[in-house]
Amino acid sequence: MTTPATARRVLLAAALAATVAVAAAATAIWHLQQVRRDMSAALAACECCEEPER
Repeated sequence: MTTPATARRVLLAAALAATVAVAAAATAIWHLQQVRRDMSAALAACECCEEPER
């Protein structure tokens, strides 16, 4: 049988883990958006210099 203090600790640990997971996901999404933006800029720069395909 768990005591209320133990249950509270478990819930707090779960809430902290969920918060860290959300922060990690948000950081990963932000990073992927930055990479996509940088790649789009690089592709746009290349398009103006490349010869058109026939």
